[in-house]
Amino acid sequence: MSRICWSFTIFLIVSLKFKTLRVNNSFVLCKAVKATTFFCGLVLSSIAGVAQGGELTPRQSTLLANNCMQCHADPETTAPVFGIEADWVSTLSRSEEQVLENVIQGVNGMPPLGYCSACSEEDFRAMIRFFLAPFRHAN
Repeated sequence: MSRICWSFTIFLIVSLKFKTLRVNNSFVLCKAVKATTFFCGLVLSSIAGVAQGGELTPRQSTLLANNCMQCHADPETTAPVFGIEADWVSTLSRSEEQVLENVIQGVNGMPPLGYCSACSEEDFRAMIRFFLAPFRHAN
């Protein structure tokens, strides 16, 4: 399945999760805009090929949507937001090993394993590359 198809799958999963959090119409609209922005970022990175070396398997895409994006797609959290380079500046200065250690042990407000007890080390490495690839290839 192409990267764009997996991007759309992630979009649907994230959208469905946001709809279950419905409190009032403005909340849903806000979450829908965030989900759409996230989806557009994934599609653009897929089309541009920026995710080279940061490609995810279908399983990893699901893990990313169900775990990582709960915080990294929401600018209201303290987590760096996917696709916003300024949020990742301090992370970009670290090696993959250092970032992996932070993910496993937890850092700042991020809990150990980022809530992903189903993720393996290989999954975490792939997701780290996916998050950082657009910025590392741009420099």
